[in-house]
Amino acid sequence: MKKIGIFGGTFDPPHIVHLSAAKIALRWLSLDELWFILSGNPPHKALEGITDLEIRLQMLSTFLQIDERFQIKDYEFDQTNVHYTIDTLNQIHQTHPNDNLYLILGSDSYNQIYTWKKPDEIVRISTLVVFLRPNAPIQKELKIKFPFIKLPVIPLNISSTRIRKRVKKGLPIDVYVPNQVETIIQTYNLYRND
Repeated sequence: MKKIGIFGGTFDPPHIVHLSAAKIALRWLSLDELWFILSGNPPHKALEGITDLEIRLQMLSTFLQIDERFQIKDYEFDQTNVHYTIDTLNQIHQTHPNDNLYLILGSDSYNQIYTWKKPDEIVRISTLVVFLRPNAPIQKELKIKFPFIKLPVIPLNISSTRIRKRVKKGLPIDVYVPNQVETIIQTYNLYRND
């Protein structure tokens, strides 16, 4: 029986808060593996304007060098269909029925969980793990219906959206993303026309 962390998103681009949350989750939960689920076609975002999946995969792959327990899984690579968290979790649960799944979310995402497809089932087959983000306090009324394990606050107000805006304005991002990610952004001239 393994403890598997599930960390989904578009990772456009992946940044140091994603990395910090992953490292903290590994340590605090004593996870055996942490799976990054890179979304090809997320339900809450328009596909247009999202960087090509292959480039996002290249950026996220730089994280794998940091810890051998980090893995990228292709459950949501298909871009022709919308991928819902519950469907991905059900797929994982079917192939790993004896493993414990820990779904890692930022508090901003957790606060929207009631808008997700079958949130009650998500809580049934996985343990929610929430890292607190600045400017996104937990909505107290959700705690009873959707219990979670709280990770420490990551005191950095960094988001992929903010990084894309900085790139568009020509501002430095070297403190927000790993060096290899910044190099990929420059190589493909990403986010200049967002």
